[in-house]
Amino acid sequence: MNESIAIQPVSTSPPDAPRKHSGLGIASFVIGLVTLVMMFGVFLLAVAINVHNGGVAPDEHAPQTVMLGLLVILTGLISLVGLGLGVPPSYRNPAAARSASLVCA
Repeated sequence: MNESIAIQPVSTSPPDAPRKHSGLGIASFVIGLVTLVMMFGVFLLAVAINVHNGGVAPDEHAPQTVMLGLLVILTGLISLVGLGLGVPPSYRNPAAARSASLVCA
């Protein structure tokens, strides 16, 4: 008998099912959720700054206003990246088109 041959146990788990959605579509959806949370946080920050100033909005050259503007622009750019990731899967197969249209909506 040959001692170098090891007996491998038989796997009883079913084989992995193929993914129905594209990885790009899933990434686009996650980016969309992140930008939604970011925009909500920016609005909360704007309200907090307004309350801190006694209900008077700071002028347009104040550092707080510039920071809020840059955060809104950054959130928009990240959202565009998510949109760019979500559109190409919609042309590949119908299952991916459903998730991509969900993201783009």
